[in-house]
Amino acid sequence: MKTVGIVEPVRASRPGPTCS
Repeated sequence: MKTVGIVEPVRASRPGPTCS
């Protein structure tokens, strides 16, 4: 699942508006 293209780094920081 790639929403913004940076789901991995972003999800680790703030898992919410990424792939939640």
